[in-house]
Amino acid sequence: MWYRSYGFNENPFSIRPDSRHLVGCEDKIISIKNAIQSGDLIALTGGMGTGKTSIIRHLMNWSRKNQFTPVFYDCGSQSPESFNMCKILTKRRFFGLAKRTLGKKDRVVFFCDEVQRLSKDKAEEIKAQFDSGALSAAVLSTIDSLNIADSMRSRIGENVQLGNLDAQSVAELIRKRTEGGINPFREQALQEIAAQSAFNPRISLINAERVCKALHTTHNKHGSIDADLVRLHLGKRNAETLTKPVTKPETVTKAAAEMPVVAERTIKEIDEIQQKLSPLQWSIIVALAKSNGLPYAEIAKNVGKSGGSVAKQLSRLSLVSDTALMTKKGVTEPLVIRKTRDGEQIFDLSDRLRFLMAKE
Repeated sequence: MWYRSYGFNENPFSIRPDSRHLVGCEDKIISIKNAIQSGDLIALTGGMGTGKTSIIRHLMNWSRKNQFTPVFYDCGSQSPESFNMCKILTKRRFFGLAKRTLGKKDRVVFFCDEVQRLSKDKAEEIKAQFDSGALSAAVLSTIDSLNIADSMRSRIGENVQLGNLDAQSVAELIRKRTEGGINPFREQALQEIAAQSAFNPRISLINAERVCKALHTTHNKHGSIDADLVRLHLGKRNAETLTKPVTKPETVTKAAAEMPVVAERTIKEIDEIQQKLSPLQWSIIVALAKSNGLPYAEIAKNVGKSGGSVAKQLSRLSLVSDTALMTKKGVTEPLVIRKTRDGEQIFDLSDRLRFLMAKE
């Protein structure tokens, strides 16, 4: 029970969804609340650990206080095969002996977490209930909106995308988590944790726990952990080198000397990747390699395929759908990532693959 050294009865850095300590997403929460009141279908997207489930919990509490009836289904912890909207909208009363189907007068807001796990037929059940008016609004949480069935995607009134936080927001998150006890981190240590964690909220909490757990017997005072201690226990680059990489002359000389070996290895790696992909998937990779990121409509135009076909393959290349299929092919890391540029959603190669293609 290391956390007792810091004055807590439980782990303050638990990664369980926590609606009490949301940071860096206030404007996004307001957008979703407005969309719920407008009766929209809302897509809440973002990578693992960006706070989707925590936001849903916050919105459910808010819904109850605003005369809505929140209904929640987690496709990640419950069987997607057992998903049945009619049963989900059946309210049990009096110890389950009486049942009533929720309807328009209940102002139901349906929250579906990990919606990408649902089959197309199951997703159509949500659309049917929404179109009938049985749902006042719906919030669909997923890694990527491409995972939402095509027929529902056209009905999305608000698409809210979560990303990683900035350093200040990560620091605020850790400070909030340590309220009521001891915060052993100095400001630069918090900045270091943010950088080491790629500014991902969940990873930041995991790393904060790792440092505290390792040092709880010796550094259990306010401000007793500095950036050097964080670097020592996380064993990665510090925040400065993440933003201001330094190239030493001897490193350049060494790289130049090894260039033929690197080039030979790079070409081999690219060939291996190409063999794992379908012709269409490889055409998408090549189109992205020749650009600085493209929206999926432009990708479809470049490869001469329909938007639906390209969207499906982008989802696979991003490892947000059909992961078992891609893993079987030997693709275990995303080859394509999704970004936002000037308010537009685009797709780009992963840093690793872009490096390989550039080297070739």
